[in-house]
Amino acid sequence: MKTITIEPKVLDYPTSSVTTIDIRIEKKEYDILTKDYLCIIDEVDFVKIIDTTTQTPLPVVETTQPTATLLPRKGVSKFFSRLWNRFTVLPLTMPLCLVLMLGLFVGNGWGQTYYDMSSGNYSQDFNGITTLPTNFSTVAVLSTGSIPIATKTTTASTSSLIVVASSAAIGIDVTTSTRLAFLTAGTTNNTSAIATDLNLNFTSRNAGILSFDVSTIFNSSGNRVGSLRVYYSIDGSTWSEITGTNLPYSATNNVAGSASVSITLPSAINNEATVKLRFYYHNGSGGSSGSRPRIGIDNLSVTSTATAPSAPTISSITPGNQQLSVAFTAGSDGGSAITNYKYSTNGGANWQTRAAGTTASPLVISTLSTNGSTALTNGTSYDVQIRAVNAVGDGTATASTAATPRTTPSAPTITGI
Repeated sequence: MKTITIEPKVLDYPTSSVTTIDIRIEKKEYDILTKDYLCIIDEVDFVKIIDTTTQTPLPVVETTQPTATLLPRKGVSKFFSRLWNRFTVLPLTMPLCLVLMLGLFVGNGWGQTYYDMSSGNYSQDFNGITTLPTNFSTVAVLSTGSIPIATKTTTASTSSLIVVASSAAIGIDVTTSTRLAFLTAGTTNNTSAIATDLNLNFTSRNAGILSFDVSTIFNSSGNRVGSLRVYYSIDGSTWSEITGTNLPYSATNNVAGSASVSITLPSAINNEATVKLRFYYHNGSGGSSGSRPRIGIDNLSVTSTATAPSAPTISSITPGNQQLSVAFTAGSDGGSAITNYKYSTNGGANWQTRAAGTTASPLVISTLSTNGSTALTNGTSYDVQIRAVNAVGDGTATASTAATPRTTPSAPTITGI
């Protein structure tokens, strides 16, 4: 048995505030075409089951009785009302038409899919969307801390997007969307919040620039304030705010406002596989009456650059006459081709560039790294390290490995018989 959770962890029952539900399942060999499952929870939540340890869809499973029976939510759909009072799990090999039909009625978010930044910079213009774009995920009601903070929200976002009117939601600005729109309400400042996450994989990449356009969208009458913030996390639990020119963005209802955000992302994101950028709206401080403004974002982009290579692995060093032959396996090239290798014969104190012409193993060392011209001495031990080089620069070096060049003895001289 294994316990998993559903993503997004969103439930809104009239008599409870449950945000996380465990489903006990039993793994079983099954149809190889079945890759993962959809979970319909009391006819209103339509989500993909994922393994929260690896953040990937769980492999083939077979359901057993759930750990709890949930109260059905009332009045959601005349077609699906009260059809289930326990979890029902359906394989994704069901006919596509059924998946689409169910999606029309339930419309909640999918689990997160991380965009691979090594495939190119991320961009999104939000034009003509009706659901959260791929690589965005919904955020549940969260209860840790005080607004504004990434771990405190009061309204769950959903994957189905409608035109945001006067109720708390993340949606679109107009029927044929041009912007992703945010809104929460409330007359008391800093008491309501909603968020959505952009999920990015920076493996072997250095984080670059986060940029987007942000604007105020009027909402009925009044002059109250709304604020948009961005947080990041590399593990989904510890969050830090990203700040800079025009971020956070503060909007006053019925006062025209717009800005362009362009901020260098923190180096803590570099080479991290599960980066979340949380776009977070809350009812900010300011104003005296009426509604909160909607805030729209557009022309979102995230850039990255290649990294220096990771350390190669030395598999063996074969001694020779005044030379050492270093067999190695290359590490990651960091997204930019490895162009050469460097070696050290004194534990990394000095480095010499390998003679041009090949990046293949082995690397034959015949001179000291101190000057690149003095030959190695047979019988002397050297602390050998190597590292790769690409367009970014020198990569991480291997650990030191002691090796001693040697040769067969020379012929003795007979001085007499």
